[in-house]
Order: sequence, then structure tokens, then C-alpha cells
Amino acid sequence: MMKISISEDILFQLLDTNSVVLDLKSESYFGLDEMGTKMWQLLTEFGNIDAVVKQLGKEYQVDKVSLRQDIDNLVKQLANNSLLTIIDE
Repeated sequence: MMKISISEDILFQLLDTNSVVLDLKSESYFGLDEMGTKMWQLLTEFGNIDAVVKQLGKEYQVDKVSLRQDIDNLVKQLANNSLLTIIDE
């Protein structure tokens, strides 16, 4: 199971249906579209990638394999930009 951890130095700003995530320490930021914003909100709520896949699968009629790949890709991009940490358990 993959979990994520978000530093206290991270700011999230909702901009209509999009958002920006900013790391105050590194000054790295990442813009998120509407679906990325929804994923971020659920990641911060649950802290667990599997729970996010399950929740989005309930809300949207999408292929769960593709959904999992999209979430994994977003998490990797955010981790590469120091906006979250991936914890393998």
C-alpha cells in the first residue's frame, strides 16, 4: 500500500476549478487542473493512494486501471517537485 505525506511547508490555493500547490522551502510549485485538484484534495484527506482510487471510482465512471495510473503519475510528479513524500508500506 502506498501512502503519502505532505509537509507543513506546503500551501494549496484553489483557483476556481484549478489549483496551485507551493512548497515554501524550495519555492517549487505545481499547477493542477480540475481532476488534479480533486486528486490532491482526496490525497490530503485520505493520505492513501488506494483510498483515493476507490473514492474517485465511486464518483466517476472510469477504468480503475487508467485511474490508478493517472493518480500514480500525479503523485510521482508531485514527489519529484518535493510537494509530497511517498511512503511505501
